[in-house]
Amino acid sequence: MEGPPVAPGRFKAVLTVNGQRFAQTFDVVNDPRSTVPAHDIAEVVDVQKRYVAGAKEALDGYRQVDLCLSKINAVIAGKPPKEVTDAANALVAKIQPLKGVPVNRRRAYGPPNPDSFGNLNIYLILQMDVFSYGDGPLTDHIARTYGNDWTKLKKISDTWREAKKDMAKFNAVLLKNGLPQLAIPSDLQEPAPPAAKYLPPVEKPVPAATIKKP
Repeated sequence: MEGPPVAPGRFKAVLTVNGQRFAQTFDVVNDPRSTVPAHDIAEVVDVQKRYVAGAKEALDGYRQVDLCLSKINAVIAGKPPKEVTDAANALVAKIQPLKGVPVNRRRAYGPPNPDSFGNLNIYLILQMDVFSYGDGPLTDHIARTYGNDWTKLKKISDTWREAKKDMAKFNAVLLKNGLPQLAIPSDLQEPAPPAAKYLPPVEKPVPAATIKKP
């Protein structure tokens, strides 16, 4: 997984070989041509770190869904009673789209559609990478872009969280038919949200048109 550049500061590198520990401090200095204050650089790096945390959440979500699908498909392969097979197929149909397919594509092609954990992983890394080429403070554009991307990730994560409730119902069907239950994955660790003012407006449901009788 890629990560953001570090902000200027003092760091320590530690290497352990055969039980022996070696440590060395070193300084990372800013480009001397840059006029951006260290505080502004640190704010941009903080947003980049949140992108990396989001990409990790997407990867963890992908792995969770993939493992659950493997276990459910194993249940189906065992040719259980029809009630179990029907419940298993319904659960697979619901969570399969959340997995997606990890896409390793060239940056020139742009990020993939962030509609699954697999796509979100590379999408967030590419979005984070965009802010690595600038030399400026944290702008409203950067903050709002992160707000939009954080919301995309939360939407997929919330859908997965709801799907876990269906897994609990599926476990009840397994128990009823004398079959081993599946372990339900733990909650994913979300990155820190942006300030509320940088979140996209909440989509309100469009009310059905009122039909007036003549």
